[in-house]
Amino acid sequence: MTKEEAIAKAASRWYEGKSPQEIVEFQLYEDKLCMPLQLYQEAVEKVLGRPDTL
Repeated sequence: MTKEEAIAKAASRWYEGKSPQEIVEFQLYEDKLCMPLQLYQEAVEKVLGRPDTL
């Protein structure tokens, strides 16, 4: 995915209405972040059952 494609994907807000599992399954294998980092972090925490403790 190019930078421009990742920006367009994020702008589409594709992640809205997706479960944390769906978000992680998609984003985990992409080189470029296609959503706000905080939302991705929250989805990963929920999927792994490990909240951020920093």
